[in-house]
Amino acid sequence: FFSIFAFATCGGFEGSVTLRVTCPGPDNGTEVTATFGYPFRLNQAVFRPSLTHLCNHTWPQDVHLVGDFSSAAMFFVGVAVLAFLYSLGALGGYLGYLHLYRCAGSRLPLADLAVSALLAVLWLVASSAWAQALRHVRAALGAPLPHCPSPTVGCAPAGVTPMGSL
Repeated sequence: FFSIFAFATCGGFEGSVTLRVTCPGPDNGTEVTATFGYPFRLNQAVFRPSLTHLCNHTWPQDVHLVGDFSSAAMFFVGVAVLAFLYSLGALGGYLGYLHLYRCAGSRLPLADLAVSALLAVLWLVASSAWAQALRHVRAALGAPLPHCPSPTVGCAPAGVTPMGSL
């Protein structure tokens, strides 16, 4: 059950970050939003409306968020899927071939123990890697807008989708 929840919550997550861009002049505030999700390649998230049309075309090209955390997210989801498939296969093996599992001299219990131990170690490593990457994702989304011409233009975070389910 944990593996189902793990790849369902992480693999199906979508969120957005909103930044407030303040320009000098009378009409000085605009909010821009970038959507992101699994596999958390933040460096491919583009702000809408485009920043190239704001503040007298201060930005020559679209600005992206900073960071690519896809490797840890995909590793975590991959281990969760692998654990789910193994648990289904093991359940089928227990139900269909229990007589082979219990017979004297069978190496199936030892093999089952070895694979379960390997999956437990992979789960620990993947969870630790994803926890560290999620910490970096939160830090990257809470940071000011990269490449913001700070003397004339103000860029500040205005809101981020809650990531408690992750």
